[in-house]
Amino acid sequence: MKGSMIRRLCLDDILSIIKYLKDERFDCCEFNDFWSIEELEKWFLRADDICVGCFVNGTLVGFCLSHFSESINKVYLENIFVDTDYRGHGLASIMVSSVLEMYVERNKGKLLRFVALVEESNVPAISTLQKEGFNLGDKMLWIQKNIGFEV
Repeated sequence: MKGSMIRRLCLDDILSIIKYLKDERFDCCEFNDFWSIEELEKWFLRADDICVGCFVNGTLVGFCLSHFSESINKVYLENIFVDTDYRGHGLASIMVSSVLEMYVERNKGKLLRFVALVEESNVPAISTLQKEGFNLGDKMLWIQKNIGFEV
């Protein structure tokens, strides 16, 4: 998309991300605090993880958060968000491609496995990842247990 730029996000970008996560145009979740400021800070401070943002004319319109598990050389594409006003322009593909390139460059000579958990109904996300060379894996269920409580 004309005027777009992808760059690695830093701590200074956290408030912009929080603002967009709470904006209905991102259509990312049903609850208000998807990622807290503290969680994002920890994420951005981990040297192995890569978070990129897509900016159009200087405004953040999308981002991709990823996590690297060095012990098994696996990269998890945790979240890919694009403002609904900017969807359909290939911005998610550009962000995913950028993240893949950054990990490959950093881990030359290693076999890396890239994975993403996507809702079966999220056809645009599945299509985007397939365009980037991802293959559909086995059907699985996400099983979760929360321990502890929030104050």
